[in-house]
Amino acid sequence: MASLFKSLSLIQIATCLLTVFAVFCCLVEAHTSLASGYTEYTDEKVAYKIHADPKTWLEAKQVCAEEGGSLAFIDTRKKIRFLGSKKSQGVQLWVGISRTSPSTDWSRVDCDDTLYYLPWAPYEPSNSQNCVAIKGCSAGLSSQNCFDRKAFVCEKRV
Repeated sequence: MASLFKSLSLIQIATCLLTVFAVFCCLVEAHTSLASGYTEYTDEKVAYKIHADPKTWLEAKQVCAEEGGSLAFIDTRKKIRFLGSKKSQGVQLWVGISRTSPSTDWSRVDCDDTLYYLPWAPYEPSNSQNCVAIKGCSAGLSSQNCFDRKAFVCEKRV
C-alpha cells in the first residue's frame, strides 16, 4: 500500500482527497436537509414536513416553494395514516390538490393533470370548495375554503 502512494504524484493524491471530501460533504448536506424538520416516507422516496403555523392554501404553497418543495401530493390512505401519526389530533393539513372552480376537475399543485381517484373522507368532496386538506388522522381528504387558515404539509424528493 505504501508503494502505491509513492508512485502517485502529489497532485493525484490531492485530487483523490478532494473527491472523497466532496462526496462526504454531499452526504452531510443530504442528511442536514432531511434533519431540518422533514420526515422521510421511504415508499416513494419523498420527505414530508408539517408546518403548524396556520396559513391560507396559497400562503402554504408559497412557504413550501421557498423551502424547495411543494405542498404534499396525498393520493393514498397509507400516506394519510402516515401523516396522521405525525400531526396533532384534530388538526387539518393543507395538501397539494386544488381546482380553479367548482366546475373544474381536481389536479395536483405542480401539474394540471386531472386526478380521477382521491382518498376522500365520507361525504366529500363538497361541490363549493376548491382546496384540499387531510381531515382527521385517517378519515381521508376534505375539500375546504382556500382562504381558511390551516396547518400544512410540504413534500420534497429525497
